[in-house]
Amino acid sequence: MNRKSQRGVALVITLIMLAIVLVMAVLFLGISRRERAAVTANVELTTAKNAAETGQTRALAEIIARITAQSNLLAYGMVVSTNFITATGFQKGDFWYDYLIKL
Repeated sequence: MNRKSQRGVALVITLIMLAIVLVMAVLFLGISRRERAAVTANVELTTAKNAAETGQTRALAEIIARITAQSNLLAYGMVVSTNFITATGFQKGDFWYDYLIKL
C-alpha cells in the first residue's frame, strides 16, 4: 500500500472511533438523566412515607395520652384534625380570610 491510502484508512478509523465515543457519551448522558429522575422520585416517596408515619404516630400518641390521663380505656373521645392558623377560625381582616374571599 502506498502512503496516501494508509492516511485515508487512518482517517476513516479515527472517524469511526470518534463516532463510537460520541454515541457512548450521548447514551451516558441519557442514562444519567434517567437515574437522576429515579433518585428524585425515590426521595420524594421516602419523604411522603416518613410524613405519613409521623402523623400516624402522633395521632396514636395523642390517643394513648388521653386514655392514660383518665385511666379509662374508653374515654379517649373524638380526635379530629385542627387548624393551627387561628384557634377561632378565619375572621374578617385576617390575611387568610381576605385571601380566601378573593378566590
